[in-house]
Amino acid sequence: MPLALVVGAADPLCDVADRDALVGQLGADLVVLPEAGRLPLASARWREHAGAVHRWLVTRLGETLLELYAEAMADREQDD
Repeated sequence: MPLALVVGAADPLCDVADRDALVGQLGADLVVLPEAGRLPLASARWREHAGAVHRWLVTRLGETLLELYAEAMADREQDD
């Protein structure tokens, strides 16, 4: 299962060495949000930051997401 660690580049509590070590231990992708602080989704630029996470999801899970969408739509059609 793909995994991402999403961090703000300007997060004062996120030590780069610790962050990189955690990414390595988890085998995760690193998504760094430029100019974002500790709570990127609570900032004025939250849409931009959510877009970065969305891009990662589509890039890493695009085909799988499409399969799930097709299954969900088929289930929905059966319910109608």
